[in-house]
Amino acid sequence: MPISHSQAVSNEAIVTLEIYGGQLNLVYYPSKITDEFLIKFGELESIQNAKTAEEAKERLKKASELMVDVMKSWDYFEDDEQTKMWPLTVESLAKLDFVLKMQCIYAIMRHMRPEGVKPQTRT
Repeated sequence: MPISHSQAVSNEAIVTLEIYGGQLNLVYYPSKITDEFLIKFGELESIQNAKTAEEAKERLKKASELMVDVMKSWDYFEDDEQTKMWPLTVESLAKLDFVLKMQCIYAIMRHMRPEGVKPQTRT
């Protein structure tokens, strides 16, 4: 049966990330892992090569942008009672630690291409 582009972009996947002593479920759109996404991801990984503070700031912002671009939802809460989700906006994600954001992005990338990130074993 044929598939339309709208069907493809509405496809969802879920990956669970073990972090901070708990489990964080990320719902994302695999079809949003596009060439543009991968280019931004590559730029993000080179943050240590930033020549100016402004360039570093822009690259840090990319982590939040990547999450907003690809994620539909998650179960990361603002409050201890777990009643209010942390919003998936660039502005709100900028308030979170970089490690959390990178862990989320890498979990999605591993989920997309598990063979590309398998640990190597010595022979």
